[in-house]
This record gives sequence, structure tokens and C-alpha cells, in this order.
Amino acid sequence: MINHTSGLQSYGSVPTTRPLKDIDVLRIVARQDSTNFKPGTKFSYSNTAYVLLGLIVEKASGLRFDEFVRRHIFKPLRMYNSTFNNLEGRISNRAYGYNPKNGKLVVDDQSSARYLQGDGGIYSSIDDFYHWDQALYAEKLSESKP
Repeated sequence: MINHTSGLQSYGSVPTTRPLKDIDVLRIVARQDSTNFKPGTKFSYSNTAYVLLGLIVEKASGLRFDEFVRRHIFKPLRMYNSTFNNLEGRISNRAYGYNPKNGKLVVDDQSSARYLQGDGGIYSSIDDFYHWDQALYAEKLSESKP
């Protein structure tokens, strides 16, 4: 799934009027009786796969996904101004998305997928994003190789 070769159908193809949670995506996938292609035969980016991987992390670690990320990614990387889906309330200096409606720009940066965690939903500061970027270059979060 992490290589985007699972063939899983997009959870976004199922219409919804309420915000989705990760467990909802699992239920959507469980109702599907086919994939977009035979797994392993093609590449196709999949947010569905990332949501399912987040649920696997929860099951394997015994922690909620947001808590796992806080303990094993945010804290070791000193990402003190990052959170999931604005769960802790207001974020200082948060940037909001806007869209034009009726000739005016209105705050409109949320979607029905806003509470999903496996495929995103992280709010972060520019300083924390820098820590994340540097960790990727230094392979700080991966196991050392012989």
C-alpha cells in the first residue's frame, strides 16, 4: 500500500454529507468487491491506502495514530507546534485556505476528509516543517543501515 500499487479504490468516490473518520474509510473499503487493478501491477497514488496504513499503525502500536505520531515523530524531531486536525483548539498564526464565492473570498479550507489522519490532517508551523524536512534528509526516523 505504501508504494501505491494496491489498486484500492478511492474513498473519495463515495458521496458523503458528513466528515469522514479513518474507521469510515475502512468500512467503505470493506464494502468494495473489486480493486482498480490487480495489486502490484500498476502505480496509482492512494489516499485510501494511507488511511488504512494509519489504522494498521494503531492496531500494531496500541496507540491512537495521532498519539503514535506525537511520541515517535513530533517529539523526537522537536516539532512542538504541530497537531492533527486542529484537535487541540486554535493554532497560533494558522494560515487558512480561501475560495471565491459570490465575488468575495471566504474561508473555505475544510472538506469531508478533514478528520482523516492516515493521509494527512496535520497542521504545522514553518519551523516544525523545517525539522521534518531536515529529518528526511538525515534519515533520523529510519533505522540505520549496515
